[in-house]
Amino acid sequence: MDLTKKLLIFFVIILSLINTTMNSPTIQGWLNGESADFSMGDILLIVVIIIGAFVTIFGLAIWLQNTFNLTDDEDDETTRTSDHKDSDHTKK
Repeated sequence: MDLTKKLLIFFVIILSLINTTMNSPTIQGWLNGESADFSMGDILLIVVIIIGAFVTIFGLAIWLQNTFNLTDDEDDETTRTSDHKDSDHTKK
């Protein structure tokens, strides 16, 4: 499975987690300004969504870089030196 399909599946999972979290009565009360006692499940769900958002953003950045070839290969000295072998030192 390529990176595009993985990102799409992960994005759908994160959106469904956000939907589940927003429908939680504790979160709804907290958003309406009431004091809320968050359960461990609510806190864990919020942490998973935050981590998932970062993974999605970085995955999207990698996908864009690979898709549109946004790397700057001309200034990269490691690709130039590793492309040819040091044949002058081996011949005598």
